[in-house]
Amino acid sequence: MRLTLGRAALTFTAIGALTSVAHAQELGFVSTVFARVHKLGMFVHSLQPTGESILDQSGRGCLTLSLCGAGTRVLIALDTRSERLDLDLGFGAGYLRTVRARTSDSLEIRGAIRELPVLSTQATFMNLGWIRPYIVGSFGLVDLWNGRAHTAAGKQSPVSATTFEYGMSLGIGVAPPFTNGRMLVEAGYRARNFASVGYNQPEPLGKTWPRELDLSGWQVSAGWQFDLRTLAKVVGFGGSYMLTRVDGGAVPATLRHERTASGTESTRQEIVGAYLDLDPRKQTYSLQLVTRSVTLSPNGVAQALRYDDPQQESGTWGYATKTTLRLTPGTATPANGSAAAAGSLVRRADEEIILEHQASGRRLYFRKVKTT
Repeated sequence: MRLTLGRAALTFTAIGALTSVAHAQELGFVSTVFARVHKLGMFVHSLQPTGESILDQSGRGCLTLSLCGAGTRVLIALDTRSERLDLDLGFGAGYLRTVRARTSDSLEIRGAIRELPVLSTQATFMNLGWIRPYIVGSFGLVDLWNGRAHTAAGKQSPVSATTFEYGMSLGIGVAPPFTNGRMLVEAGYRARNFASVGYNQPEPLGKTWPRELDLSGWQVSAGWQFDLRTLAKVVGFGGSYMLTRVDGGAVPATLRHERTASGTESTRQEIVGAYLDLDPRKQTYSLQLVTRSVTLSPNGVAQALRYDDPQQESGTWGYATKTTLRLTPGTATPANGSAAAAGSLVRRADEEIILEHQASGRRLYFRKVKTT
């Protein structure tokens, strides 16, 4: 008996350890994915079924349509590298209530539809000012939630059914510039056929008990979509960064290589470090480039080395696109330094940010060392 309990304890301990590791990996994946969430939409919607004749389509509590409910959808930005097209991956959930099916005077089925999860892809066209037309394709898992079958004798039987749904919708978003979001209206078709319906009762089923339910139909939705990019930008860019690579290679990296006046020697200037500070509240930045100059003999042997005065640059930044910053230098030292070419771009690349530095003509990779 003791041996059996000991083995059981070891088994549960091993399962718990494996579950903890898997759970940690799952949380890491979820955190990475949802760090790119930039929109949150909340909807109310109504459905007019087209595939089931036994449904009560009186539209009780749902205006003129048979079924109504609500839902939510979060959008994760995908990099389309286009200013005219905004492509997003969506995760959502929703429900439709007032499902009522009557096959005869002796049998009535009631319940609701639960949609969880629903995966979608949304393409939004961004070049029409306030009006943002979009198209959504979705696929998800649905089930008949809290279903009950009622008989004339007063008996009840739990009803269960699960299936996949898919559909396509066309929508229009109205995004005034003075609001942090947009109003959405969309309409489309949902294919949702429960090919098998289960009843939890021991008695044989009568002929009037439906074996399947087709709840496909036209769906209309309206709601509001919150733009979370302002918060995402502060989290994504604000902070202090340290140089890790130049043009994809290790530091130090050659900035320029020139012959001296005598022509027998050459001087090579190298970037050995850089520091970038981005203030998300004031939308200001400061950049410091640390360089050194190496004097080389005709044979390429280093003869002298000295560190140059740091190049300082500061100014303001703004958003060039939804995922890219544009730096506008205000001051720089030395005077012929990096302020000579304004408009350096900063973009995210996984755990690094990349500065396309116009003055040096280099691509500088930074990694965050402190969050502002």
